[in-house]
Amino acid sequence: MDYNFGPSHNRSFLSRAKGFFSNLTPKARAIIGIILLFLVFKYVTRDTSNDLNQYNNKDTTHQQQQQQGAGSPAGTPDSVGANVNELVKDEEIIKSPIHYLGIRKPFFDPNTLNFYNFENGGNMMLHRNEDHVRLVAEKPNSVGYLFSRYPVPVGDADAFQIEVSFRIHGQQTRSAIIGDGMALWISDRPLTQGNVFGMSSDYRGLGVFIDTYKNNNQKGGSRSVFPWVSLQPNDGTPNKYRKDSDGKETEIGGCDMHRLYNVKRNAISKMKVTYLRRSNTLEVDFDVRGDGNWKSCYSSTNYLPGNIPNSPYIGVSAETGQLFHNVDLYEMTVSSLKDSNGEPLVSVEQLVERIDSEIAKDEEELKKKDLDNETKDRVQRRRQRRIDRRSKRKTLSRLRRQERELKRKDAEKYGDERGFIGWFFKLVWKILKTVLYIVLFAVVCYIGVIVYRVYRDKQKRKVSRGLF
Repeated sequence: MDYNFGPSHNRSFLSRAKGFFSNLTPKARAIIGIILLFLVFKYVTRDTSNDLNQYNNKDTTHQQQQQQGAGSPAGTPDSVGANVNELVKDEEIIKSPIHYLGIRKPFFDPNTLNFYNFENGGNMMLHRNEDHVRLVAEKPNSVGYLFSRYPVPVGDADAFQIEVSFRIHGQQTRSAIIGDGMALWISDRPLTQGNVFGMSSDYRGLGVFIDTYKNNNQKGGSRSVFPWVSLQPNDGTPNKYRKDSDGKETEIGGCDMHRLYNVKRNAISKMKVTYLRRSNTLEVDFDVRGDGNWKSCYSSTNYLPGNIPNSPYIGVSAETGQLFHNVDLYEMTVSSLKDSNGEPLVSVEQLVERIDSEIAKDEEELKKKDLDNETKDRVQRRRQRRIDRRSKRKTLSRLRRQERELKRKDAEKYGDERGFIGWFFKLVWKILKTVLYIVLFAVVCYIGVIVYRVYRDKQKRKVSRGLF
């Protein structure tokens, strides 16, 4: 019996499929065509609705956070961290590193082999002459941490900034099967080893968690994109953070960082936390590729001051479970932020208002007729310098707002903030996947028909034997 639909046994798959479909009745062809069209329609509409839902969910989350005073997600129009950096360059803000809270090479005292001003523990590794500390390696059930022995001084704790340089990487190419992540801690005491990213769960303060593994896989039970950055305050309650739900119930804000794992070209990622107590301002920014392109992850001017201790300790930790990856810490810097008068920075807006008032005072002083030429030139230069800096800040802020507005409009129009290009490549990928599914479906049908015909011929032979 020939099961190749023709006299030749060397026919290609396409010619065999063509022969198979030509032998089908019109009714069978119509049924198969309807099934294929239905599958393609469901697949394409599902992907499109997912894209729109993701965008709408982000927008809804943003509105809810603003109503609750929790903060804003990525893409905040006026980034506190960016404005602080610009004012530092303009010498309007004095940014002073607190040296005993810094972590950088050389990491330890060669005489005592202990870290400078930091306690360490767990499975952390450090090799001589390395430019990083490996908090955890690609091994299951590992923990590594560094925690400051001394707190941020009370006089500097009203306005400070933490910058962390790190890498999360490994041999695993699929980010869905790595874990568990790392955390930055701002607490009222040095923490001990525990079960929340390697540290104890009863902390008082704030934890910024970079969660690389999705524990809750139920539909709608947690976020869809991981790694995920989650801000988790705590008042000392043990086990307040729930791993099984990825802390969704206690999170005050967060953002996805799906490109944080295995960043291309071995780039060193950066995280920056800016806190201004007197204006209840907290912002968390990320520079994933380490190229100076900072993105706001969380920003709030209603952050409860009690969530940050008056003189906090700073720590970094990492943890792996059954799944794992490397977490390397390259540098951490803690800096105080003061205005040009040496007072703790209250808010960027207040400082800008003060600068504007000083410009107005200079203009009033220039109107005085009894000024000598030397004083007049000095006031004029100071006034012009401040005006130039103000114009530069406004231009940069305007450009950032325009860029984010364009991305928002592209996301509304095309379902992708990259605009037409992003939409086009998504469409191409959908078409390729659809073609692949159709081919796979055809292969399955082809194999099923062959199995059926073999079975039918065997049954015919049995019937023939019975007749004779």
